[in-house]
Amino acid sequence: MNFKNTYMGRLKYILVPVFILAMVTNCADLDLQPLDTVSEGAFFKTEVDFKGATLASYSSMQSLYATTEINYPAFNEWFKLAYMTSDMVTTDPGKFDFLNYSKFRFLPTDGSFQYIFVTVYQGIHRANLVLEKLASTENELTEAEKTQYEAEARFVRGWFNFLSYNLWGGNAPLLLGTRKDLNDIAVGNSTPEETVQA
Repeated sequence: MNFKNTYMGRLKYILVPVFILAMVTNCADLDLQPLDTVSEGAFFKTEVDFKGATLASYSSMQSLYATTEINYPAFNEWFKLAYMTSDMVTTDPGKFDFLNYSKFRFLPTDGSFQYIFVTVYQGIHRANLVLEKLASTENELTEAEKTQYEAEARFVRGWFNFLSYNLWGGNAPLLLGTRKDLNDIAVGNSTPEETVQA
C-alpha cells in the first residue's frame, strides 16, 4: 500500500469540506467597502472629512500658483496669462511663447487657457461640494465647525469666481452648486452683475 496515495486521499476528503465550511461561514464578515477609494456617501461624516475636503478646495489654489516643485510647470501657464499680458514684465525677443502673450497673440494650441479654466472650476466644484454636504444633517459637526467650513468654502468659491471675473471679463459661467446630471453640465455665461452678486 502506498503511503502517499492513502494519506493524500484521506487528506482530500477532510480538507475539501473544511474549506467549503470556512468559506460559507466567513462570508458574513466580508467588508464590501473598498479600501483604495473613498465614496462620496461615506466620506462627509466627521470633522476630519470636512477638513480634508476644505483643504482639497485650497489645493486648487496651490495648483494655480504652483507652490510646490511638483506643479511648478503650471505656474508658467498662470504667469503667461496674468503677467505677460500686463505692463509689469517683458520678455526676451527669442522666447516666442512668452512674446506672443505680451503681444496679445493667443494661439489655439496654447494650453494656458485650458489649464487655468479647469483649475478654477475644479476649485469652485470642490467648494460647492463642501457647501452641499454641510447642508445635509447627516454629519457629526458642531454648529461652530459648520460655520467655519461654510465660511472657508464660500471664500474659496468667491475667490475663484473673482479670478474668473478678472480673466474672462465677468462673463464666465457662474456655478453655485455641483452638477450631477449630464443634461445639466452645459452652463451659459453669466453677466458681470450676477458674478458680483454671487
